[in-house]
Amino acid sequence: MITASLLLIHASGQSSIKNYLPKEIIKLDFSSQKENELKRQSVLSDKANLTELEKKELAALLKKWDGYGEDIWEIGYAGCSWYCGGGNYKVKASSVLPNAGGITYTEDNSNDLNYKTAWVEGKSDEGIGEYLEYYFKNKSPRVTKIIISNGYVKSESAWKDNNRVKKL
Repeated sequence: MITASLLLIHASGQSSIKNYLPKEIIKLDFSSQKENELKRQSVLSDKANLTELEKKELAALLKKWDGYGEDIWEIGYAGCSWYCGGGNYKVKASSVLPNAGGITYTEDNSNDLNYKTAWVEGKSDEGIGEYLEYYFKNKSPRVTKIIISNGYVKSESAWKDNNRVKKL
């Protein structure tokens, strides 16, 4: 199974498929230390009157985890994304793995900003040629950056037990 793949088709009708190579690879950190620090950052941010020590602690946490929200599992990059810029209006998958044990693997999971969910293709082979299509309106802002989590990253075992994209 491939758990992440992307074919970007612009509404104006891009006629050729391009291969993309990553410009940056970031190792995700879902450690309990990070989770606790983000929770502490949230508590301190919500507090009305901070002591000097708490102000220093908050400043250090904000510097360390700049751009992350209060939940370790949310994709929390600061700034505007295609979602706040108008976003896509539809995601379509070539196939989808059926629900199992109350877990869904639909194409909508590729678009929900949550690391605990994933689109998983539904073919019985290794998933070569499976894809997602994102649809945008003609007046949508130009997409300049795509961030892909390659694999089912909700846990190390889920990542190891499932295939990942080799060529995009």
